[in-house]
Amino acid sequence: MKVQVLNVIDNEENDNVDVHVHMPDGNVLTATFFTKANVQDFIRRDGFFYCVDAIIVDRLSPEIIEEVVQQLNSSGELETAMGKG
Repeated sequence: MKVQVLNVIDNEENDNVDVHVHMPDGNVLTATFFTKANVQDFIRRDGFFYCVDAIIVDRLSPEIIEEVVQQLNSSGELETAMGKG
């Protein structure tokens, strides 16, 4: 399994990035990782927030994303939390 962060993380505390997870069977899972602060900014601006395949974290870094993906995979929830790309 290979985790690929598709965007540059500009602000670890308030940002969002698209992530692909390349599975051993060739499938690619996709999600957007958001910080809580980034979601709050969307809500303040638009009054709501909506995103399919969103994963919300306190901080964004490649290490945190990798850890979350590993935790979801270990618990059997990875394919539920992420969409198929």
